[in-house]
Amino acid sequence: MAVKGSAGKHLDLDFVLLCLMQMHEDVSGYQLHSFIEESTGYLYRAHLSQIYPALRRLRDEGLVTVTEVEREGKPNLKLYRITAKGAAAAKAWLVKPFVLENTRTSADRMFLKLVFMGHLEPASTIAYIDAGIANLTDQRNAHAANNMKKEIEFLNVEDAATLDRYKVIWQHELDFVLSEYDLRIARLQQLRDELMKLA
Repeated sequence: MAVKGSAGKHLDLDFVLLCLMQMHEDVSGYQLHSFIEESTGYLYRAHLSQIYPALRRLRDEGLVTVTEVEREGKPNLKLYRITAKGAAAAKAWLVKPFVLENTRTSADRMFLKLVFMGHLEPASTIAYIDAGIANLTDQRNAHAANNMKKEIEFLNVEDAATLDRYKVIWQHELDFVLSEYDLRIARLQQLRDELMKLA
């Protein structure tokens, strides 16, 4: 089951909300916003102005139900709960192979999905991790082999001192990028090892 926005694109927010509702039943839009801010905020953020339209989409798709609770002197409180159809949509999103792009935000999105995989059987999560390790390793090796060469070829500078400064700056940046890849790969491998003990 694919959840789509008005432009026809699948929205990560819809699935993030569904996954959060698997962890918290009968939750308000404001509470969901707080969960995102306090738990997934490092990897993913959303404003209330995005969350409420997403909740309406999910309700219209039959992926969540809404219960209104009357409050004295205040508007009714809307509490959302995931349906079986919503749980199936969340699982389909989680197990779908992730196509990693050559950006930090793409790697963050890959790790974001892992945050919600506690509801899955370990084998599905391990397969996702294995694909992530392979993809990150390929990108890491491509950076290590080609990045500085491409950067220097792109630079059209004749002054030797300026060129040397660029080389030093870019080498430090490349080293940082490679260390970040190495850290992500190592953390995925460690997570895989720990999940294998639970399988």
